[in-house]
Amino acid sequence: MAVITYLGHSGFAVRTGSHLLIFDYLGKGLPEPRQADRAIAFVSHAHADHNHPSVRGWFDQGLCRLCVGEDVPGAGVERFEPGDSRVVDSAIIRAFGSTDQGVSFWVESGGLKVFHAGDFNLWHWRGDGDEAWTRRAEAEFYAILAQMEGLPVDVAFFPVDPRMKEDYAQGAMEFAQRVRPRLLFPMHFWDKPQAALDFAQRPMPAGTRALALVRPGQQVCYEDALRGL
Repeated sequence: MAVITYLGHSGFAVRTGSHLLIFDYLGKGLPEPRQADRAIAFVSHAHADHNHPSVRGWFDQGLCRLCVGEDVPGAGVERFEPGDSRVVDSAIIRAFGSTDQGVSFWVESGGLKVFHAGDFNLWHWRGDGDEAWTRRAEAEFYAILAQMEGLPVDVAFFPVDPRMKEDYAQGAMEFAQRVRPRLLFPMHFWDKPQAALDFAQRPMPAGTRALALVRPGQQVCYEDALRGL
């Protein structure tokens, strides 16, 4: 049985049959890991809203393995660039690109396949007058997304940022169409949980269900959530 816990902003924990996977933790919704958890923490990039100092503290105390994007400072960690793939404590980890800083992570643990986008998204700010920048951003997004087509994903976490107004979910919907994760959780919605709740009501491709967790500490069981498909 796998359990998914929302940790605020882009933070999630996934307890698989083998590990406690912790993504972009920001100091809420999760107690300090124990040795028995076999915790692996992930920091997709160095932005302060994805990289909390307590994660490095856990690593320094020997409470977790730590996998980070290439731009995250610090010695002794597992550092990933786009295209890297390796095994960390029996978990298979692949790094894909991002359309901001750092990387996005795909992890297989205990038979569960998890994707955390970090800040990979179809970022654009229509109406700002810079159409050339928007075209470059779209081209970069689709180039990285093409590398993910056919990727098996049971659980995915993807940004739905309300600052992009009517386009807030465009990247997440493109990801859903191309990758078809079984469960898709919106994240990076700042203090606008309605954006996540609205996204979860959208029609999804066949075989995909969107679920919104909006309070740090809120949980769902993977197997129970699949019954909605």
